[in-house]
Amino acid sequence: MAAVPTVGGCQVFPLNNYWNTPVDALPVHASSSAWVGTIGNTAHLHADWGNVLSDNYGIPFVTVPGTQPLVPIAGDPDPNLDYSGESDPGPYPIPPNAPIEGGAASTGDRHVLTIDTTNCVLYELYYAHPVGGGTSWTASSFVRFPLNSNLLRTAGYTSADAAGLPIFPGLVRWEEAAAGEIAHAIRFTAVNIWGKDAATGQQKYLWPARHASGSNTTSTRPPMGARFRLKASFDISSYLPATQVILRAFKKYGLVLADGGSNWFFQGVSDTNWPDAVFTQLGSIAGSNFEAVDTALLQVDSNSAQALQGVDGNPPRLANISTRGQVQTGFNVMIGGFVVSGSAPKTVVVRAIGPSLANFGVSGALSNPTLQLVRSSDQAVIATNDDWGSAANAAQISASGFAPSNPLESAIYVTLQPGAYTAIVSGVGGATGVGLVEVYELDRPDIPLINISTRGKVLTGFDVMIGGFVIQGSASETVVIRAIGPSLANFGVSSALANPTISLVRMSDNATIATNDDWGSAANAAQIASSGFAPSNALESAIMMTLAPGAYTAIVSGVGGSTGVGLVEVYRVP
Repeated sequence: MAAVPTVGGCQVFPLNNYWNTPVDALPVHASSSAWVGTIGNTAHLHADWGNVLSDNYGIPFVTVPGTQPLVPIAGDPDPNLDYSGESDPGPYPIPPNAPIEGGAASTGDRHVLTIDTTNCVLYELYYAHPVGGGTSWTASSFVRFPLNSNLLRTAGYTSADAAGLPIFPGLVRWEEAAAGEIAHAIRFTAVNIWGKDAATGQQKYLWPARHASGSNTTSTRPPMGARFRLKASFDISSYLPATQVILRAFKKYGLVLADGGSNWFFQGVSDTNWPDAVFTQLGSIAGSNFEAVDTALLQVDSNSAQALQGVDGNPPRLANISTRGQVQTGFNVMIGGFVVSGSAPKTVVVRAIGPSLANFGVSGALSNPTLQLVRSSDQAVIATNDDWGSAANAAQISASGFAPSNPLESAIYVTLQPGAYTAIVSGVGGATGVGLVEVYELDRPDIPLINISTRGKVLTGFDVMIGGFVIQGSASETVVIRAIGPSLANFGVSSALANPTISLVRMSDNATIATNDDWGSAANAAQIASSGFAPSNALESAIMMTLAPGAYTAIVSGVGGSTGVGLVEVYRVP
């Protein structure tokens, strides 16, 4: 485990702070491609500091002892620049000669960073101006951060940075590079920011950021707090040692979008020791070598910067589920059910596919599917779609990578609270045919989809019911796969499949790895019973297996070519 960053004998926030937590094992964010593209795939990195101190480049800081005299801090006299209502009242231990970003005559951000190394408190000012030779200061915003704490600013409050975060912990410092490790994330800027949630009208930022930048509602732009990392596959072996230290930090800890500014500009402290070649090498690296990561897995409390440690960003789980079958009318529409587990929301894309199935040799494909999403707890229809491009958030669907290939197909992009949901697929105007219902996870792999099921008409030949699912992660997962028929009559379903049978196929080699007809005949029937997922009817089928990561298909048909309404289900066994 890396040592906590320090300055003047003070830790720069606790070791379990967001800034000090690795992100190299986290999953790629669902919007990574769109966000990186917005910042610029071909735009290059720019180290926003230098090695000539008189240039006043970079963001300077000063350390002071606890005896440093306190001076008053007032808001900016221009009311359009005054954020004192969101600031921490003074006085602050700012010395009269505290270095100002850009120099004393700067018309830029004029950040002033001061660290009391006796009490281990960080003070940061934005657009700071000394008054009376530094006997007092004015600033647009002024904030204090105890360096031994994970406390965050009040939600919605800015800081000396637009994101409401501290600046100092995200700076590149020569002393860290010379020691061989930068053990924290690095601050950077971008031009086009997602600032407002179009659906709620609220500020848009990602934990632990506390404040948005601007009011643009375009979700293909990154919001404040978005975190990016250098791809693990990027070869750093040919770079100078000091450059490699920065690149390793990019891979392990990443970059945090903290302010508006030039694309891929990341900040540091100027020092005469920096070789010119380091800046040249960093400037040769294009944005396409980065990816956004999903830091939601790290969050312990939305009002704390404490981050979970040792998070498995790729746990074994069921994901990307689908079922193909006949979509008819009335009670014989296709009904897909799934459960979001855990205690936090999860974003998914639910799709209804029809006409594009013809490209895969499926005859009688549903020509124009429509989709409803129902919350099972109260049977409320929470979303509908017919033709995915007509959705209000079609841009998000497209950016997710899960947009259907045919404009007549339907999709719903939605963030769901934990609970059970049903996706109902039918044909526009009562049309019938072979359709596909799918659910894809976009975030929070720590919150798996569980208890997946689809109900529909089971016919013969190519019109049997085919359920697909994926085991994702780095380890195997035990599941129970069921084919249900006769017990559906107990729930008012007419023409239930009298005697279903099931086959499990591994997609990598199309091998049938298990079959069952009548679950009680299975060699491991006792295990199925003890799992709690045994079917209630002896004629129904079940397979319990531990499966390696990969894609699988469960095929449900009727014994002797019988037909009827059936249900295919996949349950994750805890």
